[in-house]
Amino acid sequence: MASDYDGLTVAELKELLRDRGLPVSGAKAILVDRLEASDARALPENNQPSPAQEHHSSPSTVEGKKERVRFKCRACGVLLAVPADHTGMVECPACRTQQPVRTSNASGGAYPFGLTRNQWSVAVSLSGVVIGLLAIVVFVNAFSYEVMCPEENRIEVEQDGETYPGCSGGTWGPTLNRMFVSCCLMVPLAASLTQSGLALRKPRVEFQHAHPMARASSSNPAATSASDEQFADSSSAELLQIIAKWFGLGLTAASTLVALVGAALVVLVLYLVFTY
Repeated sequence: MASDYDGLTVAELKELLRDRGLPVSGAKAILVDRLEASDARALPENNQPSPAQEHHSSPSTVEGKKERVRFKCRACGVLLAVPADHTGMVECPACRTQQPVRTSNASGGAYPFGLTRNQWSVAVSLSGVVIGLLAIVVFVNAFSYEVMCPEENRIEVEQDGETYPGCSGGTWGPTLNRMFVSCCLMVPLAASLTQSGLALRKPRVEFQHAHPMARASSSNPAATSASDEQFADSSSAELLQIIAKWFGLGLTAASTLVALVGAALVVLVLYLVFTY
């Protein structure tokens, strides 16, 4: 009877053996036998399926020649094989952990540049942060000497034998333009991207452990699959996206405050002009 491990390469078989802390020496047949023996030891005796159950539930007999997806159990590391068109949760026969089918694009569907859903989500959040930082630079630069005083209005003032740069007839036009671009265009765009990136992220799935062995196995670093988890799928990436979201919200609040202060100053100036 063909084994689920027969379709794997020697390198992949050795990787599985290393994850379980087993020797990696020997030919491919020996490696396969070693993995199958490990699976048999991991399967509790009282949960071993009967020959009749194997006949009805084995993917190799029921699905025939259908293409199957192979992946390691996140809790105990046992190799699982399910039909490629299977949807929903899968229960590991060894530790009874329910988990979704893990494929090469488990993080989501097809997105631009061949990225997964979570990778695209992180990219959107990072682009929002970059635009937010540029908005800060543009806002601060709006009050620089080069912007507030065009080159044709720059003069040199001598005082006590020292020469200082001065300005004759400077204008607020370029400064107000940069403030508008920063506060009214770049900041809203940055806030939208940081929030959209986090909203686009695929929710993490919490596994249901139906057997005490699953909890013990999940604490074993050699058995868990966290090591092969992409950064975009990790909780660290999710935390960074949450920080990026609050960064965007903070910029929005600051821009709103600047707009209110500016409006108050305009009203005050108009009041003074028409009063006096």
